[in-house]
Amino acid sequence: MKKVFILVVIFFSFCSFGQTEFDDVIDSFEDFAELSREQIYIHLNKSTYISNEAIWFKSYVFSRDNRELSGQTSNLYCVLLDPKDSVVREKMIMSVNGIGQSYFETDSSFVQGEYTLKMYTNWSKNFENEYTHYETKFTIINPDKEAVIKPVSVSNKVDLQILPESGHLLANIKNSLGIIAKDSIGLGIGNLKVNVLENGTSIKQLQLNAFGIGSIELVPNVQSDYKIEFFYNNKKQQVDFPTIELRGVVLNVEMVNSGVTVKVSTNDETLNNLENELYKLTLHNSVDIKSYDFLIQDKKTQLFNFKNQELFSGINIITLFNSDAEPIAERLYFNYEGLELGEMDTPITSKMKDSILVRIPFGNADASKFQSLSISVLPSKTKSYNHHNSIISSVLLQPYLRNPVQNASYYFKNIDNKKVKDLDELLLTEGWSSYNWSTIFNNPPEYIYDFEVGVSYNLNSNSDETAAYFIYPNFNTKTEILTLEAKGSLKKKGFFPLFNEDLRIGKLGKNKQLESSNLVVQFFPSKIPFLQSKRKPFTSQISYQDSNGGMAYYSLNKLDKIQELEEVTVTKKKEYTKIEKLKNARPSTFIEFDKKKRRFYRTFAQFISSYGFYVEETPSDEETGYSIFRIFNNLPTSINASQIPTIFLDDVLLIDYNILNNYSMRNVDYVEVNKSGVGEGIRGGGGVIRIYNHPFKPDVAYIKKESYTSYSIPVVFDKPKTFYAPKYGSYETNFFKEYGVIDWKPNVKVINNFIELKVVNHNQPIKLFVEGIVNNSQLVSKEVTLED
Repeated sequence: MKKVFILVVIFFSFCSFGQTEFDDVIDSFEDFAELSREQIYIHLNKSTYISNEAIWFKSYVFSRDNRELSGQTSNLYCVLLDPKDSVVREKMIMSVNGIGQSYFETDSSFVQGEYTLKMYTNWSKNFENEYTHYETKFTIINPDKEAVIKPVSVSNKVDLQILPESGHLLANIKNSLGIIAKDSIGLGIGNLKVNVLENGTSIKQLQLNAFGIGSIELVPNVQSDYKIEFFYNNKKQQVDFPTIELRGVVLNVEMVNSGVTVKVSTNDETLNNLENELYKLTLHNSVDIKSYDFLIQDKKTQLFNFKNQELFSGINIITLFNSDAEPIAERLYFNYEGLELGEMDTPITSKMKDSILVRIPFGNADASKFQSLSISVLPSKTKSYNHHNSIISSVLLQPYLRNPVQNASYYFKNIDNKKVKDLDELLLTEGWSSYNWSTIFNNPPEYIYDFEVGVSYNLNSNSDETAAYFIYPNFNTKTEILTLEAKGSLKKKGFFPLFNEDLRIGKLGKNKQLESSNLVVQFFPSKIPFLQSKRKPFTSQISYQDSNGGMAYYSLNKLDKIQELEEVTVTKKKEYTKIEKLKNARPSTFIEFDKKKRRFYRTFAQFISSYGFYVEETPSDEETGYSIFRIFNNLPTSINASQIPTIFLDDVLLIDYNILNNYSMRNVDYVEVNKSGVGEGIRGGGGVIRIYNHPFKPDVAYIKKESYTSYSIPVVFDKPKTFYAPKYGSYETNFFKEYGVIDWKPNVKVINNFIELKVVNHNQPIKLFVEGIVNNSQLVSKEVTLED
């Protein structure tokens, strides 16, 4: 339920003045907030991939009203865009209680560069001016194009902005100004030293933080000329201050011990004109709003003191309206108090032959409440996991800002006073929120697109007679018999077809025998919809920056000393990581079975013989029912190696191969054939074969073709697959340590107050990147390093 709080702090004689316009502010916000927003987060296992490496991910869809996972939508659209923003892959995955998972394969057709993964629902399309979907960038590197991995070279151009708090720089009173400096690809220039000049004289010096952000306070004089000076790549640059306004009102937020003080300030030149003017101060978080009406009388500063417990937990969007109900200033404040974040304790590890058992205490998890975690397992020195957002920043921060934030997850790791201050300086530079008041007043979202729950279809009869139809079962649907009137139509909802599944419909004939149907079927959705989005995600690249920050402290008459320093500068040759190709690291061939392959290869023997294996099958003995299956590798890895391959069926090692005699391929999902056995140890001498059956569909009796008509479904749900780790030539190289992958665990739960997982032991320190939710609404984002 949306909540509205109104506090009027004016004298009774002014109560009617301007209230009609002010009521419109609240009414408009309530209309704007009426539709519940979904918020999506995607956890990718990495941010930098090598060609032929799979991109694994897990999805979380939240309801913003209560910050709990949303079960209203099941259809989650996933679109992969190349560096030119062209769609190269797309799929629909099933979101169950807000949770989904899938992956994208990459191959040699993927050009090198930055790719974008975009995810959204049909409901997301109701909010085209908001960030309710999810977009993230990642990099694919092709070893055939690059020999080593280097930071991106950037130009000398620096985008340094001076941003007055609330958007106005007012003369003759104290103003707070945010400063942000970015390089040519949009990354903050860390630790840049800047010099504030008034009429050419230095009045302030400061060093920006690691993200190129800082702030200053200033009482500006309209008669003075203000600039900021800095050095970048040994070149001095200057930026002018924004225009100083002689009259106006500014909004200032100052953090105090257990809350904030909001100041509405003006100057002497403005005060007389504003006396007895009615203003409104609002605080909202896109769901609920609080409102405070007040008069500017004979004081230049009006103070509002808020305890943190009085504010919204998380973001607070503070807006000042004039007497015409026009928004004139805005400031964002983030309230850490009241956030429910899941916490983990020190992990416990134990080695078990070729694996490591990891147990992480998680004492505050309630087993009776919903929980779901995903964990990316990488070498501890990894450089391939540089996501700017975590599940926390994606839900609590990013949707409210107009621009994507560099390393937004930083502000929610090991929260301390410095993180609080750094986030407040970031919000100072952000200015206005992503919620445009013109849109709130004039163009609130409309309910046009529904929550989607599965695929729907229309059955249309061309027959002149009423007939009964038999709907054959799929994994997610049962057998159904329905009657369709002559020339009639019927709409069915809640259909959840999976990859390789069709809709099979048989007509019940006069002799009660099933025959093919002549229905016309229309499916919805008929294609993957595309969501236009205005805001682009932050770059996944790393740039080489040379701020030469210290030189900003030298005045022009110190030029000789600067030149002297340049002459004795010691340079070091940079070392870059050599890229390894993964095509030999993954020797297995993955053969996915579709209708065509199932028709061509009826049995496993027919299929595997086409891959260079020799098969002998002895028919079943009529008396004993016993059959014999023998298989040999024509090209074993060495003379002394066994010719008999190792075979797994659904990850179970087969001891008796006779089960494969006349083994039907009708329900096989895919087969992994590693004929060389590379990476499989001693047992791989004769090659390794892994057979994976359809994970959902049980073996069913063969249905004759003429007993039904099969209708191809244009958009089906993707099938979850088991993670497979790439194989590397060596686990001691810098390439593996910095860009390799060890494991991906998309479905981890807290059991008996512990997270427990087993990972392969490569005798290297590892790092766990944990994202997810526990206790229905507690967000979890942690990095855990396990030393060797």
